[in-house]
Amino acid sequence: MSLMSRGAALVGVAVATTTLHPAATPAANPDISVIGDTRASWSETADEVELSFEELEVGFVGPVNPYASAEVFVAVHGTSDFEIEEAKLILDRYFPGGFGLTVGHFLLDFGQLNQVHAHAYPLADRALMHTEFFGADGVVDTGARLDWLAPVDAVTLRATAGAVRGDVFLAGGHGHAVSGVEEPVEVNPKIGVSGRVEIFAEPSRDFSFLVGASVLHGQHDPVDGALVTFVGADAKARLDLGPSRALVVNAEGVLASRDATEEVPASDPNGFFVSADLRASRRWNFGGFAESSTRLEDDEMRIYRYGGFLGLALMEESTLFRLVGRGVDRPGESPSGEVVVQAVFGLGPHRTHRY
Repeated sequence: MSLMSRGAALVGVAVATTTLHPAATPAANPDISVIGDTRASWSETADEVELSFEELEVGFVGPVNPYASAEVFVAVHGTSDFEIEEAKLILDRYFPGGFGLTVGHFLLDFGQLNQVHAHAYPLADRALMHTEFFGADGVVDTGARLDWLAPVDAVTLRATAGAVRGDVFLAGGHGHAVSGVEEPVEVNPKIGVSGRVEIFAEPSRDFSFLVGASVLHGQHDPVDGALVTFVGADAKARLDLGPSRALVVNAEGVLASRDATEEVPASDPNGFFVSADLRASRRWNFGGFAESSTRLEDDEMRIYRYGGFLGLALMEESTLFRLVGRGVDRPGESPSGEVVVQAVFGLGPHRTHRY
């Protein structure tokens, strides 16, 4: 069975479940959403316009029982590459003392940017440091995470600790092909750990902020036992300027330490991202961003990307149009310009919410 056939079968089973037994199994009736992302892009290097269907995302979200809920997001990249983006069980009303549990395949809570899907970003794409260090899908893995909300009145304090399968340390791979031998050996990743602490405060009705720190630790080469540690720091602030108007500023950085292997020397990759988004009205927003990242295996090679964006949201963000202009400076290449025009639509409750 092809990837498209398996994807269609999965969607069909979910839809049949919600339509054939609505009265008998109310807990099995999830909210179903569909988000489509179409783009036209131009780059100075290629000097031509490309039109592409970036992704179709289908989401199933709902309660499993009075104590737990589930979220499943499947996607087709282009028109043929089927993928399970997230499939997780969330127990947030079962454990006492403010504890909760998340298990499955999900976007890890490493920083703030990574925790939302890419269609929510005003600048169209994931941060450079995430794609360079973890792959095109961001910081995603199979794992289990324990969450804790501290009983503090003045602020919201949240801490998490988890175990991950280890694919995330292989830059998004599933299994690792070891070179340097007559026949490459495929080995499974080793379990790693993750953690995060964040504080949210709202000093006034018009101003709020969130600061956090995250860590990921595991083996990037299971054969050599080579370790890698990623440490992240992030901050986000929102200033309300009036009805439907706000300024949102975001900053995030990552530092890492990566052991050497027989094939690759040790490295200390790092990157940062900053943006400012002025939401001028319910429909219009604009702003700018700057970001930089080293290569994962060579911290002497650095990429820069910077630019601005303009967004138009029609009825309740069910339809979004974005214009992104940016410059890109890659090692060994002349700086070049890029323009991306994005059209995103959302059906169902999981809309294309602004980040």
